[in-house]
Amino acid sequence: MLFIYGTVYNSNRIILKSLESVMKIKLEKSIYVVDNYSTDGTYETLQDNLKKYNMIVSQARCTRGRGRQLAIEMAEKKASANDMFMFIDLDTVYSESFADLIEYAYSNIDHNTVFLDNHLCYYDVNHAVPWKDLMAAEDVEREARFISLGYKLTYPSKDIKILENENVTFDREKRYASSIGYYKRKLRLAQDVLIGVGCNNIRNLVFFMRNAKVRKRYYWTFTIIFLYVKIFKKIYKYSPDTNIEFIRRKSKYIDIDFLK
Repeated sequence: MLFIYGTVYNSNRIILKSLESVMKIKLEKSIYVVDNYSTDGTYETLQDNLKKYNMIVSQARCTRGRGRQLAIEMAEKKASANDMFMFIDLDTVYSESFADLIEYAYSNIDHNTVFLDNHLCYYDVNHAVPWKDLMAAEDVEREARFISLGYKLTYPSKDIKILENENVTFDREKRYASSIGYYKRKLRLAQDVLIGVGCNNIRNLVFFMRNAKVRKRYYWTFTIIFLYVKIFKKIYKYSPDTNIEFIRRKSKYIDIDFLK
């Protein structure tokens, strides 16, 4: 069984397209979703389609990382050692090529492998590396932790289009809050990015800002947030470099026959 999990907020405009795209995966599967109390009808849409997508849905106030972990914990009640887990973004439409990759990996990866950015892996691997309670860079932190624990983070050697839609261009945080609440969320996001990316010194902060193409006028803002994080928060770090560099150096790439 493939257990697919995710967290969502105010994605009613695209959520059914996202679920339909995942249904292209020709495997026995079940979907677990944590809705962060959506206000646009997302939760109601999910409730109306539970049977169609073999889906279980709950609600919780949570960050993205915590929401994914809560979804995992729901799924684990039904899972066994030979089952696999992966997460999806429910504001994303996945391609048929993505479905092909998942089907391939489901039959070929071992208990030491994590496949793609969706963290496809066996129950034991998934359970060993829970998600951190982060609003941003939660995937970067988890991937670096997988590697630090000896798991192989693996991708196909050939580039392949796995998303049908373009990256989201609107500001996601405007779905969550407005006015002063919006700016509070933006500050928390910046804080969590630095924590998840592992920025514990100036060199890593500068690397992150350049890699993320932060505008120079915001450098001092990030520097002040960095100093706050450095003094008062725990930074998740698994090598002397940023977690981004660590992942890039340690990721594995494999040739997949059907991609040739």
